[in-house]
Amino acid sequence: MNAIPTLTPLAMPCNSSFEAKDWEILSTHWYPVARIQDVSNAPQRVTLLDVNMALYK
Repeated sequence: MNAIPTLTPLAMPCNSSFEAKDWEILSTHWYPVARIQDVSNAPQRVTLLDVNMALYK
């Protein structure tokens, strides 16, 4: 799998379960969090790298 680097790094959450260096490296890439057929127009809560996000179409 090829990861696509992001343009803007996020701030590491203070309650992260990752080591700081690991989080820094992992947070610079995109990762799938759901299949398109599982995504709806209503927001769904997802967590990636200990960051809560809203997922919707």
